[in-house]
Amino acid sequence: MELINAFFDSATARNIFNTPLFPSVTHDVPIWKFERYSAYSVKSAYKDILNHDVAVVHHRVLGNWNCI
Repeated sequence: MELINAFFDSATARNIFNTPLFPSVTHDVPIWKFERYSAYSVKSAYKDILNHDVAVVHHRVLGNWNCI
């Protein structure tokens, strides 16, 4: 709660706190669906943006980037 209050104005924080969870949710945990073990990484976020955002597709440069 402290982090939410630190990062958001009071009205937005109140809305976040009042957002209901599904009744089956008993433990709330952060999940990142694009990475194994749900851990966020900039690499996986970047890949998702390139794969789904039509506006940035023209920036994609093909090649074996793992060699760098």
